[in-house]
Amino acid sequence: MSFIAKRLSTAYKIDYEIIGFDSGEGMPEPIDYKDHPEKYRKGDFPSLNLKQSKLPKKCKIIYGNIKDTLNEFMRDYEKNGSEIGFVAIDVDYYSSAKDCLNIFCMHERNYLTRVVSYFDDVNNLDHNNYCGELLAIQEFNKENVMRKICKITQLRSWRIFKNAPYLDQMYFCHILDSKRRDPAQWKNKNKQIISNPYIA
Repeated sequence: MSFIAKRLSTAYKIDYEIIGFDSGEGMPEPIDYKDHPEKYRKGDFPSLNLKQSKLPKKCKIIYGNIKDTLNEFMRDYEKNGSEIGFVAIDVDYYSSAKDCLNIFCMHERNYLTRVVSYFDDVNNLDHNNYCGELLAIQEFNKENVMRKICKITQLRSWRIFKNAPYLDQMYFCHILDSKRRDPAQWKNKNKQIISNPYIA
C-alpha cells in the first residue's frame, strides 16, 4: 500500500498518509452470534507489535480499542482539512465493524466525493447480511441518510484480471452531502457532448 501510494503521490502531485488501527491484543471477546463466534474467537490474530521505526515513511499505527482511538483520531482529523480517499476494514466482527464505520461520520470536507473502501470479511461462503461486516454495512446505510456504502458498480468489467476475489470486496462510501454533489457547483459549466465518428 505504501509503495502504491508513493507512486501515485508522485504522479498526481498530492501528499498522503497511511494510518492503521490495531487493538494490540488480537481479537476481543465476541458479543453474540452477529460476531461469527463459530469463525473467530478472543485472542485470534494477535498483534505483530509493529513499531513506528520499522514502518515506511508516512505510515503509522494507532494502538488501542478502535472505539476510543478512532474517536480521538476523528476529532483531530476534522480540524486539519485533509481528505480521506481510501478505507480498508478487516475486523471480522460485526461489533468491531460498527465502530470502524464511524470513520465515515465526519464533515463532508474530510472526504473525497466517494471513498474507495475494501471490506475483507464479506465474501466467504458463510458470510451473510445478518452477521459480521455485511450486517454492519446494512445498518450503517439505514442509520445514515447522506452517507451510503455500496458495491462499486461493474468493477469486474473494467478490470483486466476479472476473476480476482478482491473485486467482490470493493465498495464506495458515497458522501452524498459533498459540495461537489451540489447542482450549484455545476451551473454554467461547459456542456458535455458525445461525439459520433460516423457523422461527417
